[in-house]
Amino acid sequence: MISVYFGSDTGLVSYTAKKAVIKACRKEELQNVTKYDGFKDQVSDLVDDLSSLSLFGEKKTIVFSNAYFLSDAKKKEKGAIKEKDQDYKSLLSALEGLADETDLYFLVPGKIDSKNEIILLLKSEAADFVLCENPSNEDLIGMAMRKAKEENKDIDREGASLLVDYCQGDYLLFVNSLEKLLTYTDKVRADDVKLLVHKPLENNIFEIVSSLLSNNVPKALRFYRDLRKGGNDPLGLLPAFVTQFRFLALARYLIEEGYNDGKIAFELSGKGTKVNPKRLYFARRETRYISYDTLIDVLVELGEIEEGIKIKGDNGDERLELFISLFQSKYLRAR
Repeated sequence: MISVYFGSDTGLVSYTAKKAVIKACRKEELQNVTKYDGFKDQVSDLVDDLSSLSLFGEKKTIVFSNAYFLSDAKKKEKGAIKEKDQDYKSLLSALEGLADETDLYFLVPGKIDSKNEIILLLKSEAADFVLCENPSNEDLIGMAMRKAKEENKDIDREGASLLVDYCQGDYLLFVNSLEKLLTYTDKVRADDVKLLVHKPLENNIFEIVSSLLSNNVPKALRFYRDLRKGGNDPLGLLPAFVTQFRFLALARYLIEEGYNDGKIAFELSGKGTKVNPKRLYFARRETRYISYDTLIDVLVELGEIEEGIKIKGDNGDERLELFISLFQSKYLRAR
């Protein structure tokens, strides 16, 4: 049996395939599952394994993760493996008429290449193709609440929603964080999520920028100092600031051009920016007192701060705290 698991979230692909392997194997067989990583192991290693006989005629289970060579990505990450060292012809031969005693799982990062010779062969061999689609936020909230109930525990909707928000679509992080929370307490609430689950850097920067645009400098400074206490370096924070203000600048430009939200979302998505309708709502609301030209000035200052830290050896903390402290007087229009 050959199965191909694929999808954009490699964590979800891995988790889904792992559940399938556990279901297909007896408990004692799980210890003998052979694993290869396409970023570290050559396909010739897999070919040798497929060609060798199983001891005592037992079922052989093989998991080949990061099978980048089956992906349709134009730029395929392949770790330390060089293409000249890959023997795909031998792999084709080994896969043709694979023994019934062997279960082989390919885990593909991204979409599969429908024109790939190996994929075409696998389809002719009636391999199973499993698309691992990211669940919606509502699906994840429901999953969290069902999982808690199965363990005779409880997570309320507010806590589950906050957990989903913190994990930002990272399925593996969601699963692991939920397990940690249910181990910590029988009744998971929002405060438990805040305590145990690391809030993504982008969310913290969003809070700082939102506070600045709302003219709440003390709150912005508090969030910034919390990030510093958490070990984040000022130079490492700058790209996240630039990302937030760049999005706002693009949105503000289109707003000033008279575009509606649907058209703005379409235009920004076309530029490679994933647009959440809720984020676009906040962008429109929070840029009421700042123009597109002024947002460009903000981006210029952030660039100057980065240059000052890298080239002149400026104190990053002082430059960013000064940027935050003077934001209202330099950039916001009177209300």
